[in-house]
Amino acid sequence: AVSLVLLLALLMLLYHYLVLEDLSALGEIGDLSQRYTDEWLQNLVPETRWLPRKARELGAIAASAFGAGFGGSVWAIVEKDKADDFLNAWMAAYQADETCAQAAARPQCNFFKMVPGPGAFSLSGKKWCINAASHAAAPAPAEEAPAAEEAAHAEEAAPAEAEK
Repeated sequence: AVSLVLLLALLMLLYHYLVLEDLSALGEIGDLSQRYTDEWLQNLVPETRWLPRKARELGAIAASAFGAGFGGSVWAIVEKDKADDFLNAWMAAYQADETCAQAAARPQCNFFKMVPGPGAFSLSGKKWCINAASHAAAPAPAEEAPAAEEAAHAEEAAPAEAEK
């Protein structure tokens, strides 16, 4: 139970550093999360150990496995203008690696890129904001509430994901 609480705290730090755009710290927290998942939860397979490590070697800002364990997926955050080259290099390296070649040949193995969406918003039109001091969600004051359509779409980092 303690290890799960620590992993959740690391996820909160990941969010915090992403919001602050502290990419170095974001990468370090992602690496720590991956390490603790492997050492404490012990639910990774060779491919979900290999993919984040290779993503970081190829220049990803951060990378980690996610899912229920014993298979699953891996995400990597890279600069948007480098996403295509990164994704091609990551996939080629995965297919060429002795440890991963068999899994890479499976039809359910997919590499793809995506751009983050606008984040959570209410379909009923109610505006919400995060209180910076408490990190609690609360209704936004009318003058500060951005319209859902105006939510930031132009993120400079685009996660790339690989499903084993």
